[in-house]
Amino acid sequence: MPKANENILVDVVRNQVRLEYQYKLNEIWNIKTRAELSLFEKELDNRSEGYMIFQDMSWKGLRNKLNLNVRASYFNTRDYDSRIYSYESDVLYASSFQMYYDKGIRTYLNARYRLFKSTDIWFRYALTQYFNRENVGSGLDLIEGNKKTDIKLQVRWQW
Repeated sequence: MPKANENILVDVVRNQVRLEYQYKLNEIWNIKTRAELSLFEKELDNRSEGYMIFQDMSWKGLRNKLNLNVRASYFNTRDYDSRIYSYESDVLYASSFQMYYDKGIRTYLNARYRLFKSTDIWFRYALTQYFNRENVGSGLDLIEGNKKTDIKLQVRWQW
C-alpha cells in the first residue's frame, strides 16, 4: 500500500477526433462547420467522453466596410476531463480560446465597421448558456444563474 505522500503514476489516454468543412460561397459569404469528439481514459475504470458541434458564418458587405462573423455551438461533455478547446474570432489584437465542458450552447457575434479610412470599430458579443448549472464560475468570478455574457468594444484610429 502506498504511503500518503508517495506519488503514483497512472496511464492516461486522451483521443480527439475532428471533422471540419469549410466553403467559400462567394466573395461575400463563407461558412465553416466542425464536429469534435473527445475521449478520456484513466486506468480503464475512469472514462469520460464529450462532443462539440459548431457552425460559423462570415459576411463581408458594404464594399468591405462591414464584416460580420457569427458562431453557434452545442457542447456536451461528461466532465472536465473530456473538455474541448476551440479558437474563436475576436476583436483586433485579442485572442479567444474557449474551453467547452458540461452541457450547453455558446454563440458569439463579431462585427468590424470601417467608419473612416483611418478609423475602425470592432464589437464582440458572446453568450454561453449551461443546461445543467445554477451558477457559473467560482469565488470572485461566481455568476448567479446559468448564463455568462462577454461584451467587447474597440476603436482603432491610425494616421
